[in-house]
Amino acid sequence: MKLLGIIFGTLGCICLYLSHSNQSILQRQLPLMVRYSGWGVLVISLICLTVSLSILVGILVWLAIITVAWSFLPFITLFKKYQPDESAK
Repeated sequence: MKLLGIIFGTLGCICLYLSHSNQSILQRQLPLMVRYSGWGVLVISLICLTVSLSILVGILVWLAIITVAWSFLPFITLFKKYQPDESAK
């Protein structure tokens, strides 16, 4: 149950990040429905973590997952290969 909460928390953060207009991983942001799904998955993650752990520890782990995910997701673009623009030639 703890692992499920951690996975759901990570997936929820990814959905929320990719549906924001300032993300730089995808060319376009994902639709608004993905954002709502991300919030729902984050709530399910919080429920899973508070059921399997004590309430205070579950909330702490949930907030730590969100902090780590949203701290590292913007840096994924650094691992993209540089492809020069063909129209510049």
